[in-house]
Amino acid sequence: MKKTLLLTLICIATTIATCPLSAQTSVPVNVSNTQFTPANISINQGDTVVWTNTAGFHNVNGTTGTYAANPEGFGRTVGGAPWTFTHVFNITGMYNYRCDPHFGQGMTGTINVQSTTGIDNTSPTITKINAYPSPATEQINVDLSEFSNLKNQNFNLYLIDLQGRSLLKSAVSSGVNVIELNGISNGQYILRLENTDRIIGQTDIVVKKQ
Repeated sequence: MKKTLLLTLICIATTIATCPLSAQTSVPVNVSNTQFTPANISINQGDTVVWTNTAGFHNVNGTTGTYAANPEGFGRTVGGAPWTFTHVFNITGMYNYRCDPHFGQGMTGTINVQSTTGIDNTSPTITKINAYPSPATEQINVDLSEFSNLKNQNFNLYLIDLQGRSLLKSAVSSGVNVIELNGISNGQYILRLENTDRIIGQTDIVVKKQ
């Protein structure tokens, strides 16, 4: 009797030890026309993102060759619909990706992978910033009208190159902010809006000076 009870307790303990602390989920992203829907998502560590191309020729490019600041690379080659691509995100951090054929039309996305322990559920959703024109030349307009709380908090806008280096920092406010691009070379960059250490919004831009 005691031996049977002991074996039962061992089995229960083993089952508990091997059970995951949090359930992994799959997050769908639709790929069509010139956009990823949703374009900006937040997931937990270990979750899977499933891209489904329903219309057009697209790819998913989140490689570290394109976005050196990504914690790891991921991607799929260009192909016509229909196709499905999945990737499991086991490393926390901020990821950027794009569709190469439609990058010039703003077809980009972000994935914020959060730790499964100590997640702050009050963290704001990462929103795609409205910045124009792109390509930009000497300056770029950043419309932050939807961020009505900028008046009462400390927000900064950063221009980051694809190696993850911050090249420009500017305090911003709600409304349209004009950012001068003095000393910025031609290339692809990330505009990122932050409040202290939180990423609130971002977008990709292209600088092409004459």
